[in-house]
Amino acid sequence: MTIKQKAGDIEFTAYTDGYPIQIVARLHAGQIDSVDYRLSVNDLHDLRYCVDRVLAQLQERKP
Repeated sequence: MTIKQKAGDIEFTAYTDGYPIQIVARLHAGQIDSVDYRLSVNDLHDLRYCVDRVLAQLQERKP
């Protein structure tokens, strides 16, 4: 199953048909077409931590 969610300039896609769960966070901002962050989570309990970590990294990269 593929789950997509958009929050502002960030689009999250979760691929849940395998193990571990693959998460792609894509930032669309300014002149940068897109920046992808890929990470894996072992279960849904890890998901919130991983999303928070990606959001923090994206904030550091914003111009």
